[in-house]
Amino acid sequence: MAARTFFGLDVGKTSIKIVQLIPEGKGKKLFAYGLLPSPLGDLASGSDTDIATYAQVIKKLLKDLKITSNLVNISLPESKIFTRVIEMPVISDEELESALKWEAEQYIPVPLEEVNMDWQVLERPKEQSPDAKMSVLIGAAPKTIIQKYIKLTENSGLTPLSFEPETIALSRSLITGQQKMLTTIILDMGSDETNLIITKNGLLAFTRTISTGGNAITRAIATNFGLEFVQAEEYKKTYGIEKEHFDGKLTEVIKPLLNVLSSEVQRAVAFYQSKHSNDQVHRLILSGSTALLPGIVRFFTQTLGLETQIADPWQDIVKDAKLNTQEGGSTYAVACGLALKDM
Repeated sequence: MAARTFFGLDVGKTSIKIVQLIPEGKGKKLFAYGLLPSPLGDLASGSDTDIATYAQVIKKLLKDLKITSNLVNISLPESKIFTRVIEMPVISDEELESALKWEAEQYIPVPLEEVNMDWQVLERPKEQSPDAKMSVLIGAAPKTIIQKYIKLTENSGLTPLSFEPETIALSRSLITGQQKMLTTIILDMGSDETNLIITKNGLLAFTRTISTGGNAITRAIATNFGLEFVQAEEYKKTYGIEKEHFDGKLTEVIKPLLNVLSSEVQRAVAFYQSKHSNDQVHRLILSGSTALLPGIVRFFTQTLGLETQIADPWQDIVKDAKLNTQEGGSTYAVACGLALKDM
């Protein structure tokens, strides 16, 4: 019986991305990937007209990529859902399911009857002691958000297999193999927000959303240089924070916003290590389109003193020579993680 085929769909504010992988031997092969600009910038309204507009773009992208499967894993925007890693006394899964209903009320700022909630035990100590704690990831998505994405898949002629937070998909695609042993920070820089994730043994240990993204950098350039947004975006992508351009003036505009992200990383590391004093954070991975800014790796390396690299979701994927995966791979990290789910 042939294995069912499916793909990952990441509906972002600036672009809609698709990745499909297929089994090859003991590994996975990249079958297709691509993106198209988001038609409206946000699916927030959820109106029938807006959803139909997005569905048309998704259908076009599926056709362009020659994807015939209608089964999809789709991401949920981190800013619209609630995810939290919490510590609890060590109890069984049966006890946990009941206990979480009480615990969740502390962390989810809306009535529980208005959300779909799920949970996953990340770490359960093997040695039992009175003060032992287990780590649990809880996630809750407003039912209105889920309904919106169900309507989007229906309009696109698709059948959803799962709805998954961006942070989980990211960690699945970027933390693989022996790298799982290294405690890692992922900074996923989107257009309006940045997701900050710390992984331990390949699993989420900390996550939060920062309200600074690539568009804030573009707006700062546009304001300071008197440019239109589109032109400022090109300046950002082309020159980044390389000091030799424009007498370093572009760097002076961009650097304060990157300093905000750097400070948030430092705070997250300090908080994490206050809970895990014997666990050293080893590296930083930058993903999202803003991760491609010239000079950004050097900036974070120097500012944080951490080994910093650009995300490569294709690192353990067999690639067809016909597919050009040399540029912009970090943009597809979420979609690739969705395509890897349950493979």
